[in-house]
Amino acid sequence: MKIKVAILQRVCTSYRKILFADLSALDQYQVKVFIGDDVANSKVKNTKDLEGIDLVKLSTSQFKVGQWALLWHHGLLKELERFKPDVLLCEGNSNLLSFLQAKYYRRRHPEAVLIQWSLGGLPGRIEPSRFNSKSIINRQLRSGVDGFLLYSSFGRDALLQEGVPVDKMYVAVNVSDTTSHLDRAAAIPDSPSEARHRLGLPERFTVLYVGTVEPNKRLEQLLAAAQTSAMAECSFIIIGDGHHIDNLQQMSRELSLTNVAFTGKIESSKLPLYYKSGDVLILPGRGGMVISEAMAYGLPVIVFQADGTEYDLVIDGKTGIRLPAGDADDIARAIKSLLDSPDTARRMGKEGQEMILNRYSSENMVAQVCRCIERTLRNRLPAEETGK
Repeated sequence: MKIKVAILQRVCTSYRKILFADLSALDQYQVKVFIGDDVANSKVKNTKDLEGIDLVKLSTSQFKVGQWALLWHHGLLKELERFKPDVLLCEGNSNLLSFLQAKYYRRRHPEAVLIQWSLGGLPGRIEPSRFNSKSIINRQLRSGVDGFLLYSSFGRDALLQEGVPVDKMYVAVNVSDTTSHLDRAAAIPDSPSEARHRLGLPERFTVLYVGTVEPNKRLEQLLAAAQTSAMAECSFIIIGDGHHIDNLQQMSRELSLTNVAFTGKIESSKLPLYYKSGDVLILPGRGGMVISEAMAYGLPVIVFQADGTEYDLVIDGKTGIRLPAGDADDIARAIKSLLDSPDTARRMGKEGQEMILNRYSSENMVAQVCRCIERTLRNRLPAEETGK
């Protein structure tokens, strides 16, 4: 008999859809994904292509309580009762009301298991003391959870510090659709110089930023680094759009930066050539999915405090550079070290690509999700129900 897995998400993004489709293709599971509408005034949106997965899309109400942006997926409990899952795999605080409904379902159906899928923690974020009200609430939310699926080893260690048992935690390093990116990288034979020529970019050492343009990305530090004399030989290509882009473009004009270009949002079909045009990817602030994407194209990655996945993916001096301070001088020094040693940059890029291919592929992520599901079930259910 197949294991019924209910996956509860705010929305279904393109990279998550591929993961869910891969899980659904496995013989041992019957997967159903429960999502809501796009989240207003945010980048949290459903992919346009939702074909190929068993999906329940629920109407959504959105409201704020203090700093909490809460989403209510209408009819979720009713749909869960109809599906009768063995496993509920749900986002945590980011999808709080659905998580609470999943907890309620598990309480009514103690034979089911509940797995919280989350960051676990963020680098650089000051966590409140154990006696802080937020910590107390988080501990209460985690009570009754059978397993924790974390984005990174950093997230696992953060929860370990908060008293979560290590045997309840599983790491599935959060990566993009690496299979597609590796295939696209292999399909473009161009060298970085040839790719720059095709895109009409200057023939210089090229630093890429790919992602949304928001305050938490800390792109002001990147622009401040770009104005230093050491960066005169570099081009900085900022790919993406967001609420903060007008401010950054104004800053670029005020600093008279001639080595910085803003492309805005580009079509996904054009992104591979941009990756091929780069010499290094920079992530000065929050983010994470872009790390595995860039590594699939053979780029070294310079990162400060992202989403925790950098602790697994960016091995300092081997697949990239981890910034100790993350300020403009720190960024400029890291870029200059690769500018002055192109062989080092190429070696880092090659080792990163091999890491994605052999260790942190999207296939590996699927395998780790399965491991979490099956071990959590085994720990929760009587032996005869797990085939032991």
